Amino acid sequence: MENSLIRQGDVMFVKISRLPEGARTKRANGTVAYGEATGHHHSILAEDLEKAEVLEIGDGLFVSVSASGVHLGAMFTHQEHGPVTLGPGFYRVVIQREYSPTAIRNVID
Repeated sequence: MENSLIRQGDVMFVKISRLPEGARTKRANGTVAYGEATGHHHSILAEDLEKAEVLEIGDGLFVSVSASGVHLGAMFTHQEHGPVTLGPGFYRVVIQREYSPTAIRNVID
């Protein structure tokens, strides 16, 4: 798959062929991650919420981007990182983790 990994700070979008089976909960605000230290967030641009959605499926987080509309893709923004655009398709959201001798933990953005 072309451009199968897209990173924005501590968030990585991994392109997948289809969404997993299971109950889905949509995050209406389009946010995939919140910054614990700063209050910043990785979110779909408001204008793109009609063609993309963030879904909780099982214990994972996913993004679905529709192929409809004049502008293909959906833009994710963050207050400290440059915007990234996801093309039409499905993505698994991965939050970067760091190793410490006492624990493996999510990176705090």
